[in-house]
Amino acid sequence: MDSDTACPNGGKHKLVTDHESGEMSCSKCGITTIVHEGTGD
Repeated sequence: MDSDTACPNGGKHKLVTDHESGEMSCSKCGITTIVHEGTGD
């Protein structure tokens, strides 16, 4: 469930992927981004 993708708000933060909702969220600052199915964008 963890990702190596850096948070856009802080390069040292890591985004966590929720595969059920298709979202990635930062475990430290809470920012959430939507991941497009199949592309990872």
